[in-house]
Amino acid sequence: MDIILKAGGLPLMLLTLQFCYKFFIDKEATTYDFVISILELPLSIMFLSLSFFAALVITNISQADLGFKWFLGTLIASIFSVFFWKRSVVYYEREKLKPAFWLGILNLAIAAPLFVYSIITLTN
Repeated sequence: MDIILKAGGLPLMLLTLQFCYKFFIDKEATTYDFVISILELPLSIMFLSLSFFAALVITNISQADLGFKWFLGTLIASIFSVFFWKRSVVYYEREKLKPAFWLGILNLAIAAPLFVYSIITLTN
């Protein structure tokens, strides 16, 4: 379990850095930008998971079939993630906060388990 926490910690730090860079560097931070960045975060998590599954396919030939299946499944899930992200932004811009919030939560509920599983499969 310790290796999983360490393996997950570095990518989460990178996601946090990416978020901070986009939000704070050479830009006047607004609440709108912050919310949009938060709503976009599950998509970034999803693509990080895709890269882990791709790494599994490339580096572990004995698990290549499993990795490729999860890569394809995550790729399909990322299409839904993009839809949920864009729709949540539209709702937020129309000041429909509840649908924007719940779509963001749904998007995170899809992305987070895939992220955790991608780390588990990559580190085993």
